[in-house]
Amino acid sequence: QQQPYGAPPQQPGGLQQPYQQQPYGQNPQHPGMVDPYQNHGGMANDMATDAWQECDEIGQRLRSEINRLAYSRRTDWFNAVKVVASSYKESFTENVAIWQAVQESYLQAFPQYEEEVQQQQQVQQPPVPHTQVPPQQPRQPPQP
Repeated sequence: QQQPYGAPPQQPGGLQQPYQQQPYGQNPQHPGMVDPYQNHGGMANDMATDAWQECDEIGQRLRSEINRLAYSRRTDWFNAVKVVASSYKESFTENVAIWQAVQESYLQAFPQYEEEVQQQQQVQQPPVPHTQVPPQQPRQPPQP
């Protein structure tokens, strides 16, 4: 009579032999020989350990590159904003000088409007408060 796969072997007379686990690494078909899957398991374990270490190295390298790029981009962005702000300041200073020169030439050509312009300038300028807040210093990029 054939037994189902994985069932414990039966003793003659219908009594079942108590289930015993094979010692680790023993081949049940050939006692005393090492199971070939144990060798494959050991090699797989070594390969998995090597792969794990390689992944750790790659992760550390990737993390350091990301940090380096992030720092580089922050400093580049900060420097670019400083250049843009400086360009805006220069441009607006030039525009103010141009408009003041235009206003002066206009008032020289039409002196009757000089009093009106002075009155408008006094109305447009808000009163200066008694305590002035000092200007803020520009932020420096973070140091690594």
